[in-house]
Amino acid sequence: MRARCFCGWLAAACLTAAAGILAGCSSPGPRSVIVTAANANSTVQLNAGDVLLVQLDGNPSTGYTWERVEPLAGALQPLGEPEFAPAKNLPGAPGRITLRYLAASGSARLELVYHRPWETDTPPVATFSVVVLVK
Repeated sequence: MRARCFCGWLAAACLTAAAGILAGCSSPGPRSVIVTAANANSTVQLNAGDVLLVQLDGNPSTGYTWERVEPLAGALQPLGEPEFAPAKNLPGAPGRITLRYLAASGSARLELVYHRPWETDTPPVATFSVVVLVK
């Protein structure tokens, strides 16, 4: 009777260990890659399925926002609307704007401008661009 109980425990332990080994052999899942103003004019390499997080300083309460200059090539797909996180819990405080993109395949140049969208004759206050290569 004792041998049967031990064998059941041993079989369960072996199955758990095998599942752990197999999980370690599988390819890693999608990752999030963060780029900031420090990465401007650089090249970013992503795998298909990765999420590119572009985090730039901004203050939407002033009317300024980060927008793409041109539509994206097939390499990146926008994910939702930009999100704003204020640096301080005060009305009108500046903070960080995060734009999310899903990596598909190919390459693209992501160009952003920081401007007031209704001021069409005014140059942007800031620009940001990166080249994205998706494997």
